[in-house]
Amino acid sequence: MISLSPPPDRLRAVVTFEPGDEPLGAVVAAAGVCLDKAFAAGVRQVLWRAQVGDERSRRVAWACGFTFEGSLRGDWTDGGDVSDSWVATLLADDSREPKTRWLESARLAAPGVVLRDQSADDERRYLETMQDPQSLQWLGTLSLPKTADEFRTMLARRHYGPSMGTSVAWTVAEPDTDTYLGSINLFGMGGIDYLSAEVGYRTHPDARGRGVLSLALRLVVAHAFAPADDRGLGLERISLGAGATNLASQGVARSCGFTETGRDRQCYDLYDGTVVDLIRFDLLRSEVATG
Repeated sequence: MISLSPPPDRLRAVVTFEPGDEPLGAVVAAAGVCLDKAFAAGVRQVLWRAQVGDERSRRVAWACGFTFEGSLRGDWTDGGDVSDSWVATLLADDSREPKTRWLESARLAAPGVVLRDQSADDERRYLETMQDPQSLQWLGTLSLPKTADEFRTMLARRHYGPSMGTSVAWTVAEPDTDTYLGSINLFGMGGIDYLSAEVGYRTHPDARGRGVLSLALRLVVAHAFAPADDRGLGLERISLGAGATNLASQGVARSCGFTETGRDRQCYDLYDGTVVDLIRFDLLRSEVATG
């Protein structure tokens, strides 16, 4: 269902999309007709709203050329429940092409590991990972989910970064049981150097020492450096940082061909309050291509 409600001055209209089981393409086409009528009637701006987590509505807005503006706290009501809303705008003279690249969590697999989209079934083991003392030490002051509510908020918002073309995340899972083994993500793709990304990863305590992250990182590297027309991300460089005392993380980087490029002194806060150097690594596409 598409709801378009112009206010009395008709300078702005508010639209919501509630796709059902119909193909998204059909919803986008119908939305385009409604937008055409609104702008022909003199509307200058259409404001899109959707409950945070409504991926299908967000995909319609993205495909119609809306510019995502962010979210509004406590803006959405549903049966008495109040939650946040996503908002985006489309002006009368805007193009109807997507304004960003939507990055998909492509399913990646190798013997012993599979990378897939995050899911609600990951909650228990994800939180076990984040609450583990060793994980906590290296995560330091990073704002990552450590409670059930925080995990569910993250899951609802997981399409935000991909739809903005800035980040993409995977669950690292056991191929046979689909059990959560860890997480890996690429981020920082919205900066000046848009052909670069930074990678971060973490492992469930019972998956450590099995080479899981090395396998996962190699899959992500191959996907990141593959050309966009071959369903890759078309990147040229991947970087990562590890605390000077986090030898395991540094070992993963080196095992995947990353080169140590420098050291930022006394800038990495650990969970116990100590501060250590940050060791920087990077890997270039040309280095992988030439072996």
